[in-house]
Amino acid sequence: MKKYNDTWVEKIRTDHYHTIRNEASPFGYKVVQFGPPRTGTTVVHQILCTLMRESTKTHSPIGVIDFEPDFWICTVRDPRDTICSHWRVDNNVNLENYKQIKMEKKHIDYYYNAYVHYFKLYEAYINKSNVIWLKYEDYYNNFDNIFDKLSTKMNIDIDKNLRDQIKKEHSLDKNKTFSNDYKSFKEYDNNDLSGLHGNHIFKGTPGSWELLVSEQQHEYMDNIFEQYLTAWNYNE
Repeated sequence: MKKYNDTWVEKIRTDHYHTIRNEASPFGYKVVQFGPPRTGTTVVHQILCTLMRESTKTHSPIGVIDFEPDFWICTVRDPRDTICSHWRVDNNVNLENYKQIKMEKKHIDYYYNAYVHYFKLYEAYINKSNVIWLKYEDYYNNFDNIFDKLSTKMNIDIDKNLRDQIKKEHSLDKNKTFSNDYKSFKEYDNNDLSGLHGNHIFKGTPGSWELLVSEQQHEYMDNIFEQYLTAWNYNE
């Protein structure tokens, strides 16, 4: 498989984060992106790697980063979609078989207990003045939401030509096509810097969890995630 973007050069990779440099970037900022896995971190990191001189991506606690970046970028997504996405990739559920395979209560309990700690890591970022919050449901198929927030907070000008270029290079369709070269999420090219695995994207649309969870468990999903749905304004 060809490399996703030839201008990206990986600087360092550890168990907790990886950093990519882009000497051809239009902006010289050093940023760190945090988000629980399956919250849209991959596409946001692709965009940041194109725009910024140095971009670090992590799913781990803030303390694993031993430097202060110019900006922290936090991605938030409906926790129901996040948990279901974990289950989906672990079980290789895709557009062809999802109607026959459903997430049941025992799966919900397992993935909630295994991954709820990720949601608690946001607390370390709440009072930081140099944090930019990106909500998956706002930027899904609307990268201008990302561009506008970065432009405002960073005081930069991401012009129309650059926006159009990024929309084309990192679109949902391109990422789907790129990941389709693999058969499951366990398959990926370790030399590629895109962050994409096989079966990486299901539909991508907000609320897709309802298609993956058995209908009898929809209310249960709402109940166990109530505190996060309320805190992140997902139950309005």
